[in-house]
Amino acid sequence: MIGQQLDIRRALTEKPEPIDYVLPSLPARCLGALVAPGGVGKSSLVTQISVEMALGLPLIGGVHPAQAPAKVVLLLAEEDALLCVWRLQALRRLLETERDKIDEERLALLEQHLMIFPLAGSDVSVLTSKRSTKVADQIKKVAEGSRLLVVDPLRRFYDGDENDSSTVTAVVQTFERICRDTGTTIVMTQHTTKSSVLDGRGDIQQASRGSSALPDGVRWQANLVPTDSGNGGTSARVSGPKAQNFDLFIPKANYAAPTEPFMLKRLECGLFQPTYTAPSVSKRLGGGRG
Repeated sequence: MIGQQLDIRRALTEKPEPIDYVLPSLPARCLGALVAPGGVGKSSLVTQISVEMALGLPLIGGVHPAQAPAKVVLLLAEEDALLCVWRLQALRRLLETERDKIDEERLALLEQHLMIFPLAGSDVSVLTSKRSTKVADQIKKVAEGSRLLVVDPLRRFYDGDENDSSTVTAVVQTFERICRDTGTTIVMTQHTTKSSVLDGRGDIQQASRGSSALPDGVRWQANLVPTDSGNGGTSARVSGPKAQNFDLFIPKANYAAPTEPFMLKRLECGLFQPTYTAPSVSKRLGGGRG
């Protein structure tokens, strides 16, 4: 059976529920991608988002409004347990109400809602020879009840040629099924192409490395682009761990109007923060949990 047929009469005569945006322009139960050059902070950003969501805080320091604390699952395929500990230590500020003192209520929320899996060195392929593996079933199981599942980086989760459209399409479909069956939203991280970085085109949908089947297949894409100043300019780019200022573009959003890039600054502690006030951002987004 290909699936359940849509009830046309009901769809046209009953008022639908408002779209529930998990991240700016990214609806719940959809598949998205976060694209950036290697080493600029993709893993740090998705970890921060995960901690903020689990705590019920505004996301990325106010780029997206606060919602109720929710379950989040982080699959970190390039990190061992010690590296994950260091990432969380960098985010201690989100748990502190007094200097160097962790708030016990926030810590309990994090223990309840955040699941982190350090997977460096593990076989995490959800697809082998274009067929789903037991790993896909395991991911589906841990994703149950979660608002967000992060796959970091996508390339570690399948074998085969990332430039082969049929292989990448099969990967996209595998994660789409997990979204459909569990109700979670999935964000997969992906590197940009070297040419897009060198040419200053890291903000476009086609900046994603590998087959175009990935940016074509996901419903949402965000591009984290390092800049050499805090003014959000797109002409001067820098990359690498020394980058402190970023533009967060959303070149693809199938279920939302286009938005201006979000200008971010990475603080010394590692947190990403907007370089403008949060209220204007929340008003512009006009979204939230429905």
